[in-house]
This record gives sequence, C-alpha cells and structure tokens, in this order.
Amino acid sequence: IATSDRDPGLILSPRHFLTSNRGLILFGVAWGAALFHAVMPTVAGFVTLRSLVLVMMTMLIITIMRSDKRILIISPLLVLSVLALVGYSFVEALFAQFPDYFSYEKKPDPRTLSYPGSLGESLVLQFIAFCLLLTAIIFRLAPDGAPKWDDPSLRHPMVVVTAVAALAIVASVVVDISVASNPALKGFLTTGIGKQFADSGDPITALSFAVLAYGAGTRGRVLTALFFSLAIIYLMVKSSIGLVQMPIAIVVVAVTFYLLIGKKNPYVIGLAACVILAFALIIVFGIAHTRYKTDLGPTASVFKTIKFVLSYKVILRQGQSAYCFNTIVSGHRPAPNSEKPFYFLSAVVPRFIYKDKPNLSRGHEFVTKYCGDTSTLNKQHYELVTILAEPVLEGGFTGLAAVQLFLGVSLTFVTLVMLRGGPITVITIVALLPWLTHFQQSFALYFANSVKMYFYMLPAIALLWWWMRRQGPVKPESSL
Repeated sequence: IATSDRDPGLILSPRHFLTSNRGLILFGVAWGAALFHAVMPTVAGFVTLRSLVLVMMTMLIITIMRSDKRILIISPLLVLSVLALVGYSFVEALFAQFPDYFSYEKKPDPRTLSYPGSLGESLVLQFIAFCLLLTAIIFRLAPDGAPKWDDPSLRHPMVVVTAVAALAIVASVVVDISVASNPALKGFLTTGIGKQFADSGDPITALSFAVLAYGAGTRGRVLTALFFSLAIIYLMVKSSIGLVQMPIAIVVVAVTFYLLIGKKNPYVIGLAACVILAFALIIVFGIAHTRYKTDLGPTASVFKTIKFVLSYKVILRQGQSAYCFNTIVSGHRPAPNSEKPFYFLSAVVPRFIYKDKPNLSRGHEFVTKYCGDTSTLNKQHYELVTILAEPVLEGGFTGLAAVQLFLGVSLTFVTLVMLRGGPITVITIVALLPWLTHFQQSFALYFANSVKMYFYMLPAIALLWWWMRRQGPVKPESSL
C-alpha cells in the first residue's frame, strides 16, 4: 500500500493514485486518447471524454486542496482547463439537452446546437487533457513544504503597501466615474499618451487587489474588511458604466487568492459567502442594466432578470462564440505552403518598431469574415473565439501544435515560479492571472496583453520590491 505521494507501489487512494507514476500515465493516456478522438471522433467518444476530463479535473483539484500546494488551484494551466471545459463543452452540451428551456427566443439557436460533437469541441477537450497532464506533472515534481511566499516577517511592512494599494483602487474608481461623466476626458483617454494612461488602469488595479488580498490574508480582519469593501465598490462602479470581463476576473482572482492564504475561521467564511453573493448580484444586474435593459423592461422581477442574463449571456452568447470558433477551425485553415505556425511572436514587438504590425484585436473580423455576421459600422459585433482558433487559422494544425507547446512550456514555468517564488513574485503572477487565463481571447492578443500588462505593472513591482527590501525583519504580530 502506498504511504506517500511518490510511492510507486500498489495505490489504493485516489489522491495517491493521481499523483503517482501510474496517475501521470493515466493523464498522458487521456491526452493521447483525446488527440486520437480529434482525428476520428464518435458520439460515444465525446460523452466519454467529457466525463473523463471532468472526473480527472475534480480529483486533481481535491488532491491539490488537501496538499500544501493549494496555490496550484489558481495556476494558469488548471484555470484554463476549467474555463475551457465549462465554457466550450459543458454549456453547449447542456443547451443541446434542454434547448427549449434555455432558449431566449422561441426557437433554439441552431448555431449552438451544431457545436456539441464538433471538431471545435474535440480540440478543446484535447487542450483540457493537455493542461491537466501538465498540472499533474507540476504537482508531482514540485518539492513539498510550505511555500516561501508565506513570510510572517512581512506582515508589518505590508500595512503601508496595502494602504497605497487601496488608494490606487480608489483613484481608479474616481477616474472611471470622471470619464463616464466627462466626454472631453473620455476623448483624451482614447489616443496618444492618454490611451497609454487608460490602458495602465486595469493592470495597476489588478496588482493593487493582489497586494490587498495578500495583506488581508496574512494580517487579519481590518484589512479583510477593507479588501472586500473595495472589491464591492469597484464592481458596482464598473457595472454602472458598462461591466466587462476583466474587472470581474480581477476581483475573482484576488478573492480566490485571499481564500487560499487567509485564515479559515467562521468570520472569514461568513464574510466571504456574503461578498460572493453580492458579487453575483452585482454582475447579473450590472449586465442586465447596461446591456439588456430594453429587453427586460422596467418591471422585470429579480428571478426573471437572473434567468434572462443566465440564458442569454451565459448560454446563448457563449454558444455563438463556440459556433464561431468551430467554424474557423473546421473550414478556414491555410494551405500547407502558407502556414505561419509562429505568427504570434511578432505580437510583442512594439508598433513603433514594426510599422506594419497588423491589428491584434480581430473580433469584428472573425465574426464578419468567418462566421456569417452582418454587423454594420454603426452597430458592430465582436466575437471571442478562444486561444485555439487563431493558431489554426494562421498556421493550420501545425500552428495549433506550436502554440499549445509554447503555451504549455511558458505556463509551466510561470506555475513553478509561483510555487517557489517569494511574496512579490506570487503577488505579480496573481495580478497577471486575469490575462494569463483569458481562454476566450485570440492567441496573439492573449500573448501581447500578458506581456504588455507585466510591463505596465513593472514600475509598481519595482517600488514594492524596494520597499520590502528596505524593511528589516520583524516579529510576527497578532492579526488586526
């Protein structure tokens, strides 16, 4: 009987099995089966693969949460696999089983119904199996022991740092309100130096929330209350001016980070439950108010609003994105002599060096050129088609293999650094996670944004590093 995670003997515990050599072989076989299924798909194969990756993912998450490597729960590879499985497999399969119930219109959307069992879904399932395999390898090979970033001697200097972070978030909220009410200021922030200033808002806010989450998790109650209060205010402001995905991702990542490192007492659990419920309501009503107010009408009940947003935004819009993704990978691959598998490398070259650099934001092009949309200049529609579509469009399946390998190596390195890095390193990676885990984004823009956001954060990271270095070690204090 195995007595440790590394014992190669007879394995009885699922936890031990998943982290043993036999477990890694199982993950590898699952990925190989998913690749083979992409070439020769069957209906039974899709059902089996969906169930298999779900079971493997669940057991892997349970194993991680029972270990001293809980930070792996927010590793980019694992988060990408969860988002891919939910958003580009389970949502569409659920819709296909209950189309009448989840349809906003009288007739089910045939685009969403055509996605389950498609080439697109098979590519997503193999990508999920690939990410789970790498996560299992990282968990298996990473050394045991408490992470270095949980340093009690930094709890005192973090008070000043969290105060600055809180002020940065407040400043961001004030700027958002000012821009929403001042057309001249909004115009200034769309070009030149103004645009650069506006683009720095999200990464600095993400870094500030990561700092606050670390401070709240290591210090205690006062900082915890400040952290959650600012998160609610931030989401409320963003929802009132037009909520987008990135603010939600920034807050969700920071809250998850806090829950991983914070004390698990009734106060924390109760507060977190209340705040998460508040987040959900803010997001739902923010989407309903800013985007679908005319569809719902002024007298819509709370239940109707929630059902409408879930049905229309989560099911229907997600299904349209999946359909567009499948259309691209199924029917728009380049000729073998025209493949550009490493097309994405130029995405990080600054535009002042690469004068003819193409526009990386291709959502309107995708939906109009490849997915049959009839948007007009006055009412344009954009589509997010995942990080897997553009590599196939530009480089065929060779391009997809190149991107997947590049992504696997890069994110494995990031995850290993996150496991063994110091506090500033972990805070930086947590702040970057909203961009590193944006599965819906086209890959060139995903790659460029991840690098760009890091450089926007770099001055603040340097200041944070300098402040931490100049503080002498202090004795751990009791929580506030």
